[in-house]
Amino acid sequence: MEPANGAVRARLPRVAGHASKTSVASTLKDEEQFNTFFRLTSPSLVAQLRESSPDLPEEPDAKTVFLKLRELRNRW
Repeated sequence: MEPANGAVRARLPRVAGHASKTSVASTLKDEEQFNTFFRLTSPSLVAQLRESSPDLPEEPDAKTVFLKLRELRNRW
């Protein structure tokens, strides 16, 4: 959801193609940098989400962002 997120780009090569038995562990601090559901107030996330949900309010609260993300996730 955040193609410009440097934390995501840095982590992707470390986790791409890993099986669950060899998966890379992360901390909650790590997750706050790249897990979309931990970044509900991120301006870049909201901007990206607005592309698929133009009805998103100008300054959505975390619950609204979460629900819109779940709608997208349900279609992946």
